[in-house]
Amino acid sequence: MAPSNPDPEVSVLVVSHDSAALATRALDHLAAQTWTAFEVVVVENGPGGAAWARAQAATRPFPVTVLEPGHNLGFAAGNNLAARHARGRWLALLNPDAFPEPGWLAALMAAARRFPSGTAFGSVQVDAADPARLDGIGDCWCPAGLAWRGGYKGDRATLAPATDLGVFGPCAAAALWARTDFEALGGFEDRFFCYGEDVDLALRHRLRGGCCVTVAAAIVRHLGSGTTSRHGAFGIYHDRRNMLWVFTRTTPTAWLLPLLPLHALGHLAMLARAARHGAAGAAWRGLRDGLAGLWGPTGVLAQRRAIQRTRRVPLGTLARALTWNPARLLTRAPKHWPPASEGTAHD
Repeated sequence: MAPSNPDPEVSVLVVSHDSAALATRALDHLAAQTWTAFEVVVVENGPGGAAWARAQAATRPFPVTVLEPGHNLGFAAGNNLAARHARGRWLALLNPDAFPEPGWLAALMAAARRFPSGTAFGSVQVDAADPARLDGIGDCWCPAGLAWRGGYKGDRATLAPATDLGVFGPCAAAALWARTDFEALGGFEDRFFCYGEDVDLALRHRLRGGCCVTVAAAIVRHLGSGTTSRHGAFGIYHDRRNMLWVFTRTTPTAWLLPLLPLHALGHLAMLARAARHGAAGAAWRGLRDGLAGLWGPTGVLAQRRAIQRTRRVPLGTLARALTWNPARLLTRAPKHWPPASEGTAHD
């Protein structure tokens, strides 16, 4: 049970797009949390308004703030808006289609006490449609322009961690960030809209010396693509555009030119895959718009210069957190390590 504190220690950020049924279910699971010192900030991006969220706010045992931007900000800017209105020292990101177990917040906050500052935290995501399968135990990033949730659709009995794990970064469907870290990083990049923004944030965090731990006891049931489909034209467009931007913004200068051929091959492979699914046009438009977005005074290349100036870690340290074999995408193989190597744990 959380200490009795009139101010919330945690702000749970929920970004919805006409996802009333799913988001209401997520709020039901939040109402069952054993850690109770939290508030919820809901951003309703959908055109139908947020009457459902205002009705929920009147009946929930925790404070609910409802924000209506008036147009679809997307996941990235929607979470940034929610963070600006949050009061907690910790920001817990929760997708409308992610349903936390009662001990989820308590486990995340216990981990926040165990690990040093500068650590972000991810959840063990279970497939809500098939609880015997995992939905992921932490994001993986390959500089070929590929990102995936490690352990996705893998067997829960053999892949679910018994103890905390060091991982590359947390999936934003259910993650915990210190407000100070999130703000120091500038939050998500608004122009990503959705897809890849959590990978980009994790890479910028690691460039500054940050790390990430998946908390074994922090469990959510995740529907996945409950609000959008990553395999449709919309998802493929944003995936290809944003993966180009992630690579361009965050790859250290010493690696940029040597890795460029690998990155180009990765895009070619994903274009071929999109063509097999009848979405080659969407993938090509994503790459075209990604290239166009590189230039100009506020373009990705200008952002890159500012981001690279923040790097505080040796290249070897960063390299160990990445997944260099692109074939691991085929099985969604996870990559993890003992969390003690992310820093010295403490109580």
